[in-house]
Amino acid sequence: MAVISLGLIILILGLGILILGTGWNVPHDWVAQMLELIRAHSWETMAVGALCLLLGLLFLVRPRENRDVAFVVPSRLGEVRITQDALRGIVARAALGIEGVRQVDATLWQRPEGLEITVSGELLAEVVLTEISEALQTAVKRDVENYTGIRVTEVKVLVRSVEGLRQARIR
Repeated sequence: MAVISLGLIILILGLGILILGTGWNVPHDWVAQMLELIRAHSWETMAVGALCLLLGLLFLVRPRENRDVAFVVPSRLGEVRITQDALRGIVARAALGIEGVRQVDATLWQRPEGLEITVSGELLAEVVLTEISEALQTAVKRDVENYTGIRVTEVKVLVRSVEGLRQARIR
């Protein structure tokens, strides 16, 4: 939306400068000084006006970039694009369904072989970390592949913290 607004402003500015540069007299007092400057430098003014018009048109006409990184899954009728946010939601749902997992965040990398996922989070102190990590890897891989059809090559687990452990005091 900001690009469209900027494009319109530059377009209007360029059109106004171009009109003023051609010698059209606008009967407003606040424009009088600018007109004198523009008339004294009409070729330069027309060049600036034309440049502003071209820049404005460029902002309005150029294709919009899609900032959402999406993973493409081919289907019978075309392709399906799944955003990183949607995949993170699937990962979070799979992870939080495991008892002992408190909080998770996922980082995704698309590799030629498939999707690489790093799940980082907080676990409860009552669980065996290696067992929960394996269950987490299995659940995340299964759910992402089942729900999206995207091949998961690797699921890494990073335990950021363990809730319920008392911090040892160092003297």
